[in-house]
Amino acid sequence: MNGHLPWARLASVAGVGSSYTLPIFDIAANDVKGSQCNLSECPPWKTHFPEIAPALNKRDRDILGILVVLNAEHAGIIPVISCVLGCTGEDMNDALDRISPYVERHGAELALRANIRDLLEDPRRGRELIGYYHNMVAMWCLGLRGSKYPRLMLYAAERWEYHTTKSRRSSALYRALRDSPFPRRIQAYEYHWLQTVIAWLRRGAKNPEREAAIFELETHLNKVAQLLQKTDRPAGSPRLIHAARRLGVDIQVIVLIVVAAFLYLSTVKK
Repeated sequence: MNGHLPWARLASVAGVGSSYTLPIFDIAANDVKGSQCNLSECPPWKTHFPEIAPALNKRDRDILGILVVLNAEHAGIIPVISCVLGCTGEDMNDALDRISPYVERHGAELALRANIRDLLEDPRRGRELIGYYHNMVAMWCLGLRGSKYPRLMLYAAERWEYHTTKSRRSSALYRALRDSPFPRRIQAYEYHWLQTVIAWLRRGAKNPEREAAIFELETHLNKVAQLLQKTDRPAGSPRLIHAARRLGVDIQVIVLIVVAAFLYLSTVKK
């Protein structure tokens, strides 16, 4: 190899470039498991949102509900929605056709139309809906163990805390917090995530699952605190990627720059 990589291929790998398209429905079998959300009651779509509910089936409504709660930075990534719901490509395509009056689609990105978002986020009607779908996405994030798509793992790793602390409470979510690898992989710059989740847990009603989750997370929190004391590193100090995100730089652009620099240096040395 002469040290050069076709730029079109490099852009495709990094996820940038005008022709880039995320492989929307080429999802591995271990990705499409679906959230194990098992809340006893679904959101009252038909009574709270009679304007749109009659025309849609449960999967259609779930897609709209998930779109409401996905973090704006990653909002509308179709593979994330597909994996949360455990949809096949055919099922997802059919659903996207049915909900087309309510959403705007740009390649692999999906967004609610402004009037639909305003309707579903109405605090007088949407509170139950929002808590339900945060729970659904949090359960998927916490349950994800691996994916051939880094973007899916990135979303789960970065947003499990966000969705958890906005969720409708459930024993299943408490168990997921206790068993998930993500809380135990917390780094120093994410120290406050554990503090936030533990505070959220303490505000809930007591039950054995909640107490077990608190114990598990506090145990790891103490380990991280001890590590911070030994290294004399302040909690919450951002790394390059997190600092770049706050400046609005996409991680894929960072990857492209790093890879390009590495290839350039390799060529120069030769």
